[in-house]
Amino acid sequence: MFSCQIDHAIGEIAQAALMGPGRNPEDGVYVRARVFVEQARTERSASRFLHFVFRRLGPEHSSVTTWFQLGGETGFVPVDAEWQNTCNHDSCWRFDGIRSPIVEAYFGLCSEIAPRMAPVELNATGHVDHAAAVKIQVKSASDGYHQTLVHMER
Repeated sequence: MFSCQIDHAIGEIAQAALMGPGRNPEDGVYVRARVFVEQARTERSASRFLHFVFRRLGPEHSSVTTWFQLGGETGFVPVDAEWQNTCNHDSCWRFDGIRSPIVEAYFGLCSEIAPRMAPVELNATGHVDHAAAVKIQVKSASDGYHQTLVHMER
């Protein structure tokens, strides 16, 4: 069985897009991925689009702020979408901000199509569907840590 971890691909796309010189605070990258799970015996399946937005905290930082939104079966992001701020630090933005939401979506899909089966008994795939440079605006929360993504344009 061949396995490709899409969290690594998403992290590399974000890092390549954000870590060069001359980046502004409003420069970001949007990445859309799709996770698909099926039970071959019954032909039941489900999929979800996963939407990620990344922003570098500043020119002197390797820290990346990430936002996530679990989408439906279409790849469109609603204009008024609420984004979950999943990470604001450099030590584990790839895990907290990328891998955790993917794993959560995967187990949710497994439970949806075969609640009594172990996820390992199901077929699952994931791929990066789209990536684009975006301009973003954020608002810092009163706690000084969390940030709200208030606007994104491609």
